[in-house]
Amino acid sequence: MTDAIEGADGTPRPDKPELRAAPSPDDSEPGLQAMVRSEPEPEFAGSEVLVRTAGPVGADGGKVDLTTAGRDIDQSQTANHIGRDMYSARVINNYIRYALAEDEYNEARAEIPLRTSLLDPEELARRAALVVPPDGLDDQVNILSMRRMLVLACAEGMGQSSAAAYLLHKLITRSEGQLADLLVEELAADKDFRWERLLSNQGGPTALIVDLTTMRDLDPEKVVHGLGGLQGELTRSRSYLVLAISKRLGNRVAQAFHGQVHVLQVPSGEHVFRKHLGGTLDVVSVDQLVADAWLAEALRDSFPPRAAEFAVLVKEAVHAGEERIDKLLEQVRYASQDWSEQLRSELAEHPEARWRADLAAAALLEGAPSSAVVEAGRLLRHVSGVEPDPAPRLEWPGSVTALGDLRPASFDALTRRFTRLDFGRSVLSHLWSEHPVIRRDLVDWIDQVPLVWDLTGQDLERLADRVGEMATQVAERGSIEREASAREGARIAIDVARRWAGAGPGGASTLGGSSSRMRSAPGGSRQRSRRSVAVRLLAKSATDPAIGQMVRAQMYDWAYDNAATSLKVVVAEVCGSFGVVYPRSAFTRLKHLAATPAPEVRDAVVASVVQLAAHLGPSRVIDYLLDWFEPPPQARTSALTAILQDAELLRLLTRAGEVRHLVPVGHTVGVANVSAALVTDLWGCILDRMSSEDVATLVRAWLGAVEASSPQRRTALVERLVQAAESDLRRIAQLLYATRRRSAAPTQSDTVDDLFGQLRTRLDEIDPAAWAPGAKDLR
Repeated sequence: MTDAIEGADGTPRPDKPELRAAPSPDDSEPGLQAMVRSEPEPEFAGSEVLVRTAGPVGADGGKVDLTTAGRDIDQSQTANHIGRDMYSARVINNYIRYALAEDEYNEARAEIPLRTSLLDPEELARRAALVVPPDGLDDQVNILSMRRMLVLACAEGMGQSSAAAYLLHKLITRSEGQLADLLVEELAADKDFRWERLLSNQGGPTALIVDLTTMRDLDPEKVVHGLGGLQGELTRSRSYLVLAISKRLGNRVAQAFHGQVHVLQVPSGEHVFRKHLGGTLDVVSVDQLVADAWLAEALRDSFPPRAAEFAVLVKEAVHAGEERIDKLLEQVRYASQDWSEQLRSELAEHPEARWRADLAAAALLEGAPSSAVVEAGRLLRHVSGVEPDPAPRLEWPGSVTALGDLRPASFDALTRRFTRLDFGRSVLSHLWSEHPVIRRDLVDWIDQVPLVWDLTGQDLERLADRVGEMATQVAERGSIEREASAREGARIAIDVARRWAGAGPGGASTLGGSSSRMRSAPGGSRQRSRRSVAVRLLAKSATDPAIGQMVRAQMYDWAYDNAATSLKVVVAEVCGSFGVVYPRSAFTRLKHLAATPAPEVRDAVVASVVQLAAHLGPSRVIDYLLDWFEPPPQARTSALTAILQDAELLRLLTRAGEVRHLVPVGHTVGVANVSAALVTDLWGCILDRMSSEDVATLVRAWLGAVEASSPQRRTALVERLVQAAESDLRRIAQLLYATRRRSAAPTQSDTVDDLFGQLRTRLDEIDPAAWAPGAKDLR
């Protein structure tokens, strides 16, 4: 099957998104001043604003010790006072947890915490424990056990991934240890996804969870054909598949796979809410919560994921020390609050451009220095065509005084934060959705905001997060036209990231030197700052349920097409982050990027592959790299050579054992096994498809890494090369050429010399030419 499938959480990939703003009804009228001149569009029913953690806040601007951060915060209190503002312990800890010193910011892209696609037994049990099994779900465990494949037919957002995890946990538990070694993984389909490749990158028995419920244009016949080919492979590999598809597809699949399609029912939202609060609140307290009319109605209309979000909000408040039922309900209401009515009222009361520009700047840079917020507001006024302040600069108000005018919008000028929960996150999405006349101005403005001098690394990090939140909220606002809203939200993240990467408008201040607070030096740190925020924005957007599929699709086009080199570098760096969640998608893009001749792109590809090897395990990475040898591999030779002689990857390959088990690696879980057959296949591809000089480079690097292994293991690792040769004359010749003595070769240790000799001896033993009648040793 070769349908353009992009991700288990996405819809069919649209054409390349291009951000376009609606034209102003009066081009002579400055956009900011025209915002309330038009009638506001009606709000879609059911629109909601989700709680999302903002970026880090450094209390003193210094380096934060992440191992001890938050210890001094009073966890027993609902709120802690900082300056003149009041914050919950949860909010403070969330800020501190991701705090980074400014000098470490350029490395932050490699530290973005992402969930892994692998589910270890503890995580699988945790997810299963929170599931309220709907009618008939438990009966499907036996079918999955006997047939190894189960299809869940359901609507989008019904908790199908959690239901799949529940089934697999039950399956493993009932096996009484026979499936203890089963690896459970959530996979994302990709643009050049093939059904027959689903199990190709697994080192042993595997259970796959694949969610295709949002793929609206899948061909039912191709789905049936693909599943038919998988059925036998699942049996041969002792693996399992739980696939979630739409009900439309489910009807056709049920005809071909009788008894293997289960229509997933929706459990009660109240039951899900109670299940998630088990162990946190007593039954009486939960009864009091669900007795509230507002919450009862909200739970009645909620799918399991939304009901679980309500429970998480309650648990966060309880863990912060709150015990009063009314306060717990207030926490849930605030997190679900749509601030549109308040924003409409306040924008109508303040039509002046300066107030609105400062409000947008305060929302975008919440928590940043007041001077940076004021400068960003001045920049927005300039971008939108507002005439500059005619007053002499000495008469301009101070930054804190200027921001004090935002007090009606619940903005504290001293802490530079909004006192209304999630109000700052709502401002930008509201301006975008209800004031389309300034959309182009907003994008042009956001493009240049990283140039403000007073922004620290932490501020830039929060800037990227806030733009991502804006894109997600725009995508989630459309409860009627969900696909159109998702596309619109994705366009925001895509266009802003493209500009920040240096592949679009921007890159220099438009203020023409009128402000001293803008970065004016060309290149250097200015572009690095913009590129860093582009990487962070794309890394988070690529895994977002609302816009992730479209963002990943756009990154595929950038990797495959003749995009700007700076943009390809950003995509390569982003793959090292989101590849932990969607490894197949990441390696597809890295494969295309590896063919780019630019050395900076190649270096970024190498760094991302090595980074993913530490997270996913070298065995899986090598299996993905085998696809890179598919003809013609010449364009990727330089990148492959650099990757395969990387010291860290060679260390993982030569020191990992033969036992297949899960090991924690940073924020994720990796597989610490490298099978002999996989390494042999890799060397077979190297010997067949790479030049003699490249082979020689890689053989020397391999034997140099083997030197660090134990004496007993060295023989086995040398034997990998011998096994790859397979008595093939050309392969043997490649290895003999690689191990020949060179007068100009750098000095190497006696151990490496011995390994060279050991390899040549073994090659003599398997060389058919050496045993042919009358053969001469030409070596």
